[in-house]
Amino acid sequence: MIEKAYPYMALTSVNRRTNPYVMKDIELWDAVNFWTERAVGSKKVRPGYSLFMDRADTSPVRGFAYAKFPNGYKRLARFSGTKMYAVDPNTASVWGTALLTASNAFLRPDYTTFAAKVHIVDKDATSLKYLEWVNSAGADTVTVPTYASGTELVIPYKSAAITTFHRRVYVGHTYYSPNEYGSRIGWSSLEYANKGTDPASPWTSLDTDTTSANYRNIDTDYKGDILKITNINDRLNIYKEGGIYRYNETAVFDIFGLSPVQGSIATMEETKEDYFFTNEGFFKTNGTESSPIGTGWYPIIKEILKNGVTASKMHSHAVNFLYFCYMGDVTYDKKTITNACFVYNALYDELSLWSFGHDITAIGHYTNSSNDKIVVLGDVNGYTYKLDYTANDDAGTPIQARMHTKYFWFGGETPEQQSQMSKMFVFSTLGSEVQILADRDFLNEPKELGSVSGTEKALGFGYEKLNYFRNVSVEFVWNGKGTRPEIYGVILMVKGASERDVPDKEHKK
Repeated sequence: MIEKAYPYMALTSVNRRTNPYVMKDIELWDAVNFWTERAVGSKKVRPGYSLFMDRADTSPVRGFAYAKFPNGYKRLARFSGTKMYAVDPNTASVWGTALLTASNAFLRPDYTTFAAKVHIVDKDATSLKYLEWVNSAGADTVTVPTYASGTELVIPYKSAAITTFHRRVYVGHTYYSPNEYGSRIGWSSLEYANKGTDPASPWTSLDTDTTSANYRNIDTDYKGDILKITNINDRLNIYKEGGIYRYNETAVFDIFGLSPVQGSIATMEETKEDYFFTNEGFFKTNGTESSPIGTGWYPIIKEILKNGVTASKMHSHAVNFLYFCYMGDVTYDKKTITNACFVYNALYDELSLWSFGHDITAIGHYTNSSNDKIVVLGDVNGYTYKLDYTANDDAGTPIQARMHTKYFWFGGETPEQQSQMSKMFVFSTLGSEVQILADRDFLNEPKELGSVSGTEKALGFGYEKLNYFRNVSVEFVWNGKGTRPEIYGVILMVKGASERDVPDKEHKK
């Protein structure tokens, strides 16, 4: 036998769309709760989260809204059950008394800020109609204007989506008594000024005044209801059940043909792009061009979809170059990932899969006193958290993390030639102990080889457990105890074996 040292295998992006018989040292086969945090070329267990504020009520948290009002006051709103709370996130320690108690529960609130007001709609909670939130000298007030009487109104309530565009408030999936129009957008008057007399409001349309409110239908072939509208790169992106349109106040353009999933659509201000999920995986668009992201996850995503996803649990948020898309429990490779959330890092162009310690029902953010954007999360039981890069668990729940490399080819020039491992070097940084396993020839029967912690370490244990192999995959497992570990890569040393060296029973496997 001749011993050979194979090149350093750095751990970077997940990618199953490769030939398993060609050695590519930049790929993983699968990873849960490992991601690139500090440097390309290493994988670290994702950050945990810690409790944020108190448990204001026991209802699922359905959304957050962060606003900096013109008077300088910063507020973070929480929507849970029938209640809306609002506090200064940098000074408050509790959510306090509800700012609003509605007649039915919030389900999927959407908001935008314009004309010194935060405008809020919630399509599923129809009796909430349309909310306007203002702050005067630190005092918060929410009003519920109905805009329901009068013959010339573009009625904003019962809308599914809302945004701001060219000094107007836009709503999608509008209502015009007594009917709803799922394929219609409506817009307020310019600068949100009151118009007309029947009634005098920002939503009154006047035929002779182009600065007043108005509406239009988006398509004639009706590709379903409007799910979301966003404003990026000086245009509106209009997401419908059957595709995506672009609108520039003059014309409507059909720009994408797949169906986006409601709840998965989020705008990343840092990149001026929208991110969303379809039955063909994740995509991003700048309003002109659309492209897939995380393509290496495609086989896993297709299996997840085949096994079923609860679309009503899906929600998303984008901030700090990170796009979060929560899906609930997902299943692939005969294993179920609980509280699964895909996280895309736009800086590294990398998609990772996280498994939260709680059933997360809302994700948002606020800006702290240092102008850092802090990610906040709410769960099904009414607790709220903040993402914490110093935390090693999820508010007391251990982070179970694992990743394993793709299967690398270590056979010879002919199919009969096999190899046997003789030594392994693992490169890591400070962090708690990580268990090392390996699997051969796609058997999906990983064997425990030992553990590693600290810096570079040569593992010298029972490699004979693997027997002879042509392909091998290395797996790293962290039990959630101690400090989040970081792994940079491995070097494998193998001994080549001829056909006569391998026991006959090994040929048959």
